[in-house]
Amino acid sequence: MTRVADPNFADRIRASFAKQHAMALIRANLPVIESGRTEIHLPHWSGIEQQHGFVHGGVVGMIADSAAGYAAMTMVPA
Repeated sequence: MTRVADPNFADRIRASFAKQHAMALIRANLPVIESGRTEIHLPHWSGIEQQHGFVHGGVVGMIADSAAGYAAMTMVPA
C-alpha cells in the first residue's frame, strides 16, 4: 500500500496553478491531478502557434515543465 505524503495535494496544486499567469495567458487548464500524475490541457488557437500553424515548441516545453513539476508535487509532503 502506498502512503500519500500530503492528502491535500490536489488543493495545493490547484492553488499553485491558479497563480501561474503564463498558464492563463495561453488558456491552459489542469483537469487531471492524481497521485503521480497531472495533465495540463489547452485549446489550439492562433496565439500559441508558430509560423506554420503548429503549437510552438516553447509552449509545449512550458506545459511539460509545469505538468512534471506538479506530478512530482503529488508525491511529496506539503
